[in-house]
Amino acid sequence: MPQRTPTRHIQEVSRLVESQLGLKGRTLDAQLSKLGPRRSLPGHLRRDLEALRTAELHLTHPKLSRQVDAAALARHARLACATLKTIDPGAERITRLLRTLAKWSALGIALFIALVWWMWATGRT
Repeated sequence: MPQRTPTRHIQEVSRLVESQLGLKGRTLDAQLSKLGPRRSLPGHLRRDLEALRTAELHLTHPKLSRQVDAAALARHARLACATLKTIDPGAERITRLLRTLAKWSALGIALFIALVWWMWATGRT
């Protein structure tokens, strides 16, 4: 019976990871393996998710499951849930789109300035 509460915490975090970050998988480990280095997440959230991933793996083993600290697991799950609930997937997509457009706009402006300078330097104006 002591494994019931930690498993429930991990399942709740797993559901939030799927809904907020769009990462699907059977286990938290499978979901976090799809995270990748490009996804920008706060460092404390990454640490909490990593601790939960380790605890989930330990809970599947009979001897290692005794080493799981239920209080620490609950704290990591609570902090991860609080942070995941603040993430807005729509705002993340809009921010990523706007940053990409800003990069392309800066490149276009730089190319325009280079073209005008080249035309002025060669006397084509």
